[in-house]
Amino acid sequence: MTDTHHAARTNLYGYFAMQYAFDSATVSHPSFHSTKVKRTALPDTIFLLKKMNLLHEVTIYGVDKQKHSLAFHQKAAQNAAAGAPQPSSGTVIATFDFADMIDRRKRHDRKVLKKIEKIFKEMDAMDDPLYIPPKEKMNKE
Repeated sequence: MTDTHHAARTNLYGYFAMQYAFDSATVSHPSFHSTKVKRTALPDTIFLLKKMNLLHEVTIYGVDKQKHSLAFHQKAAQNAAAGAPQPSSGTVIATFDFADMIDRRKRHDRKVLKKIEKIFKEMDAMDDPLYIPPKEKMNKE
């Protein structure tokens, strides 16, 4: 802003041109201290000082995070264990997950696992010296 109340804005690189005659100009930016420059002493580059908020001495108090975290997790584990249902003698706790019912891949894997277990049981039985093969298998062979 000039003393004749004309203003100019800078471009992306900070360049500006003033088309009006003036004696002095004030260069300012919200994040910097403004400065007043006379036209006769106008340099090709004007530097502005950044505004800073100076703080007085600051004292920081804290706790040991590792000790605090460990104590917190131990207390949370104790609370969770205390709140968990305790099975009485002879009681079976069963869980139900609806997602397991609709998971086709998991059902398929369970069926395959049962077939494989059956095959391994048959192979273990073949190692027995008193093994007698089933009749339907003898007829096919």
